[in-house]
Amino acid sequence: MDRLDGDADEPGVQPHKVEQEPDKSSNSPPPNKRQRTSDSDEDDMSMIQNFIQPPKHQNVLISFYAGKTRDSEGRWLSDILNWTDETLEYEHSFIQWLFPLPEFSMVNPDAPLINRDVFAAFHTTPELMARLKKSFIRILGFYGFQLTDAVDEKGLPVVGSLILLLPFFRIICLTSSKIVKSPAFRHKSKTWLMMSNHNHLRITRIIRCLRILGLDSEAIAFYNTLSTITTGKKQIVSCRSTDYWRRAAERPLNWEPSLSEDVCQADRKRTLGPDFLREYEKLKKSRDLQKKHDLQKTQKDEREAAWLLTKEQIAAEENKCQHERHDSNSKGKEAASRRSAEAVGQSEPQRSEGNHKPLTVGEASTTNGRGELTSASDEAMQEHVLPRGPDGSE
Repeated sequence: MDRLDGDADEPGVQPHKVEQEPDKSSNSPPPNKRQRTSDSDEDDMSMIQNFIQPPKHQNVLISFYAGKTRDSEGRWLSDILNWTDETLEYEHSFIQWLFPLPEFSMVNPDAPLINRDVFAAFHTTPELMARLKKSFIRILGFYGFQLTDAVDEKGLPVVGSLILLLPFFRIICLTSSKIVKSPAFRHKSKTWLMMSNHNHLRITRIIRCLRILGLDSEAIAFYNTLSTITTGKKQIVSCRSTDYWRRAAERPLNWEPSLSEDVCQADRKRTLGPDFLREYEKLKKSRDLQKKHDLQKTQKDEREAAWLLTKEQIAAEENKCQHERHDSNSKGKEAASRRSAEAVGQSEPQRSEGNHKPLTVGEASTTNGRGELTSASDEAMQEHVLPRGPDGSE
């Protein structure tokens, strides 16, 4: 859809510049391409760089959110965001502009739709994304909620899990914000927290729009908060409404919430829905499969590394035990050798007959009549002690 050139720019808003399609003959990388160090990340980038490009044509939705164009009723975006809650409740032609969808609206069939250019513009233009979030915060206040940043025990903002959301070339935080009830929830929820209400369709639209245009974490946070409120012993909201909310939050984006489960199950080849959303879901599926494969490989490598470490620890323990056994055996052998030497020393024969004394230097030894080795001093002692007969015998 071409820009409405006759409309003036919104006061105080910078004109929105549409990025030109990159020259395919040039060797320079396409705009917004982030440099990444991992080889697998570079493969992901090369795979998706031709999928999402800055919009080729201006679009009335892009101009409206950029503050360059009024809606079909002549209203600026800032005008709608400043409406009272009563006006938001009873005016039905604004919601298709604040939260557009790829599907036609029965309430406002002339409302602009999300196409490939709108999809690309929001994902590549931070200003548009910021304005969409501002619209979301305003509608949260209308329903009695508020978006709060998570803080730590010191009151400092908590930095959530940052991921590069492909194929959008942007970083999002998954856990730094949450949606809670505002102090006015009891009063404001009376307009929609019931079995059936036109705001239930609005909520479905909001969740789906946020997911398509890039505010994924906010959409899921909104759905989770709604689920917490509506899940309980007493049924507050109809099953039909809660089913639509769930479909908007969980289904592939090319399947609109109004499709039955049977129709979606039969669409095995993903032929339903806008082509750019089918392409995105196909790309996201390939990316998720690659991430799953990488995760499995990482886990396998970690298990193998742990097993190798365990084997090394077992080998080191066995080596230590062998050294201890060798040292113990060596000490045992040394002790046994000492005991054997001591036993041998104790078992040497002692001289038991007579009080023989060792020979002195220069003393001669003789042999007595019994063949015993004696010294001259021994014989003299025996002659002195023992009496001899006439023949000289003892």
